[in-house]
Amino acid sequence: MDEKPIIYTSLSSDELRNEPIWQANLTNGLTAHHKHEQKAWLQLKSWLRVNPDVFIKDLYFRFRDNFVHIASDSDAYFFSHGVQCWYGASSEALFIGGSFRDGLIHRKTYKIPELVHQEDRDDFYEIDNSKIELGLIRWNKNIH
Repeated sequence: MDEKPIIYTSLSSDELRNEPIWQANLTNGLTAHHKHEQKAWLQLKSWLRVNPDVFIKDLYFRFRDNFVHIASDSDAYFFSHGVQCWYGASSEALFIGGSFRDGLIHRKTYKIPELVHQEDRDDFYEIDNSKIELGLIRWNKNIH
């Protein structure tokens, strides 16, 4: 597969500084990050599948100088968008990210773009291949 993840070595562009992004630090020393596009996350997932010696080491959300740590050294990671809306109020965009470790899904939810914390949640979850295909990224050879 010729696709490569969207990897940046610098966040100097105004577009990236002024948009919320996810940031994945990889075990090979590279940093992958992108704006809130699901396609880039799935592209990173595909790239990691064909580069089995490289894993996500840490996952963060970032807006300007605000870094929010999501997870480190986990078996698998996930990222998604969400929308929250209350009757009579405007909708709010969300980043939802987390990890799978020791049989638990650890999920963190933040309102974007400011990265205002909304919720932390841990759920016991038996993971299988179909769940990984729906957005979890393999981290080690114990998760297939």
